[in-house]
Amino acid sequence: MNRHPPGPGWYRGRAGTSSGAGRQGRSGERPIIGLNPLSSESPQAGPESSSQITAHRSGAVLLVGGARFGRDAYFFLGLERAGLVQVWRRKAFGKPELVQALPTGYRPEGILAIPRRGLLVVANEENEGFFRSSLSIYLRKRGTADYPTVQSVNRADGVPIPWGALSALAADSKRADKLYTVHDSFYVNSRIYTLDVGQRPARITRERVLKKDGSPVAYDLEGLARRPCEDGGFWAVSEGGGAAGDAGSTPNLLLKIAEDGTVLEEIPLPDETNAKQRRFGFEGVTVTGRCGNTERVYVAFQREWDGDPGTESGGSDCAADGDCAARIARYRPKNGNWKFVYYPLDAPTSPAGGWVGLSEVTALDRETFVVIERDNQGGRDARIKQLCTFSIEGLQFRKEGKAPDFDFISKDACVDILPDLKAPAGQVLDKPEGFAVAADGRAFVITDNDGVDDTSGETRFFSPGHLDELF
Repeated sequence: MNRHPPGPGWYRGRAGTSSGAGRQGRSGERPIIGLNPLSSESPQAGPESSSQITAHRSGAVLLVGGARFGRDAYFFLGLERAGLVQVWRRKAFGKPELVQALPTGYRPEGILAIPRRGLLVVANEENEGFFRSSLSIYLRKRGTADYPTVQSVNRADGVPIPWGALSALAADSKRADKLYTVHDSFYVNSRIYTLDVGQRPARITRERVLKKDGSPVAYDLEGLARRPCEDGGFWAVSEGGGAAGDAGSTPNLLLKIAEDGTVLEEIPLPDETNAKQRRFGFEGVTVTGRCGNTERVYVAFQREWDGDPGTESGGSDCAADGDCAARIARYRPKNGNWKFVYYPLDAPTSPAGGWVGLSEVTALDRETFVVIERDNQGGRDARIKQLCTFSIEGLQFRKEGKAPDFDFISKDACVDILPDLKAPAGQVLDKPEGFAVAADGRAFVITDNDGVDDTSGETRFFSPGHLDELF
């Protein structure tokens, strides 16, 4: 089958195309230099399908020859599906060297170098939702590249650990340079990744494939917490799909996981709670106390469910009235009890409307917590991206039978992280989904790139500051 080359370029009289990812003579004969955009040198692996790395369709390639940036000659390979432009340095002898990857807008399709001004311009094709067709402009200068912010090491076979759609963060209580993260249902075979934050970029150094009864399992993981146990282990949450009564709907689950990734227990909500299920279920998990008798697990729901404030009259959406509330659940492993309180959500302020919900919950101590509260907007439409603290001191968690007469949380302080998301000068990403505080007090946030599905594919991992500076 003949491949269609989306973007041609010229290098000293020889044509190149992104589909070929190499240079060809004018006659179209054998490649002169072959490039592997997903080589082990690449700073971003994936996307994956059925646990296998699959190739991207490159969006546009421009092989720049003659026009140098300073003393160096470069050419650029655009990866349309990954939302990346790879920067390659040409060498006098041997293969070109991959030196950097640049995040682009949604679906890069054209590249123009302007060496005399030290600029590279990328045209991004798609106009989808809040991701508009755009131009990305880059300036060559000295310093350390600020992208990628996450990079995986190679497996034993020399292939990078595949990753994407990172949807949670959890801290290690003993090591300040270690965090944990997971991917959501965009990829099969759920994994827990170990993240080394002592390096820049942060490195995914290990993957634990979750298994139940010896076989890999696929969850929609949206929250992760380290268990306070001598033998380690994790709590995780899997978000359910659809609403109660829908064909093909799936339940929200709390997962008890051993240190090696074995799923020890799947814990559902009570039946009377499941009967009220809507979309936007479990979106974060955290734990307090000691392993066993005093251990308490807290779970954040993303948005309101049937019967919660703003929905009592049967309305489908309370966002327009600004009286939405999401549940914070408490589960006690000792007795299996689920109880709830309400978290009041801010009203949407974006000109595009939308909704506001929770994306994470993290315990700072036994009574104090942080949530990510955000709208579902990105780009120019983004307005609410914040970290908010609250205390449960004096609150009474109640069983489902008391709904909707649950206690309401009062927010103590909120920190706006929208400036952090604007700082890279690209598209404002819509999904900050993971928050953790390392053992040395540094706070970290990570965004979910949705596995490059209808998004730019960019992942941002950053520290908004030390916890003492934030709150």
